[in-house]
Amino acid sequence: MIKILVLILVIWLITCNCCFSQKEDYNWMLGEENRTHVVDSNAGVTKISFENEQVSLSRSDAKIVFCYTNSLISDFEGRSIQLASNGFQVYNKYGIKLPNENQINKGCFQHSETGCMLVYQAAIILPIPIKPNNYFIIYLCQDYPKPDTFVQMNKLLLASVDASANGGQGYMEFSDSLIMAGAFEFGKLTVCRHANGRDWWLVIPRRYSNQMFVFLIDPTGVHLHRSQLFNSITHTGIGMASFSPDGNHYAIGNTDGNDPLARGFVEIYNFDRCEGLIYNKRELPVSDTATMSGLAFSTNSKYLYYNTNKILRRLDVTKSNLMDGLIPIDTFDSNYSDPFTCVYGPSMLAPDGMIYMVPNSGSRCASRINHPD
Repeated sequence: MIKILVLILVIWLITCNCCFSQKEDYNWMLGEENRTHVVDSNAGVTKISFENEQVSLSRSDAKIVFCYTNSLISDFEGRSIQLASNGFQVYNKYGIKLPNENQINKGCFQHSETGCMLVYQAAIILPIPIKPNNYFIIYLCQDYPKPDTFVQMNKLLLASVDASANGGQGYMEFSDSLIMAGAFEFGKLTVCRHANGRDWWLVIPRRYSNQMFVFLIDPTGVHLHRSQLFNSITHTGIGMASFSPDGNHYAIGNTDGNDPLARGFVEIYNFDRCEGLIYNKRELPVSDTATMSGLAFSTNSKYLYYNTNKILRRLDVTKSNLMDGLIPIDTFDSNYSDPFTCVYGPSMLAPDGMIYMVPNSGSRCASRINHPD
């Protein structure tokens, strides 16, 4: 089931699993430009395309630096990337920074004119409904560390870009506009298309809390739609969040260093795409490793594949008792490295119907689930 793919990449971190109705997710980019004077064939940006739902790899000349945050969007036909962001800079379809204001998160901790955000899923790019070639960038601002926690995601911010302005070079209309201040989770920005086919839903947990925020994204901006409280807290830590392709399920995978019984948790919720309502919370402990790495739904929305650094599992989210639908899939081959050990890492469902996983070690390899359904 699992095949190893050799890729030219440094680090691939997934931003979101969007319920795109067109082909805005048909092009991916990994890695970073070679910023040294030393010739290094391992450095550079790799473009992965899914034209005709077939994967192809190519080297890109884009002057982009991707770290943990990696957000891109293509035109609705999936022909070319329109915008990309690493949480600090915004790049146009030519792979260069926007010609005017090209930075976001300017007042936030670790901001750098040449660096990138070191948090999973900390930015997401979406088409503005009924406004062609215009995009919202929604992102989290990390404040300076405090004694209670090192990662302080305390602001949700908004930028707007007209990708067709300046002869196609793009133009940042505004950036760092405050949507809401609060104690947000470590990244995990993920969205789902509204049942009306035009708008979007964005879900963000509050860290170390039982509170969840649901935002509505419409042509006028990003608005808090509802705040929900659950009977138990949402575990906080490094990990990912994802919606199922049909939008009926929402999942969070977290490493939780504060829990004495488990080192991580997978949480499953049902989601109402008409009302923007989260309900039916269920959770499953993960105890085999210190790092919860990735999760992604199958195309039929029935199975959630989640992995630590070492073990890949499949979960049937239609089961009322999650343990009844849990089966192990694979354990990583510790003998394979290129040049570092090819452990499992962040994962994403691709347009070809397969799930791709990459290590966060900077190795030149990836794993693929060929038949997730």
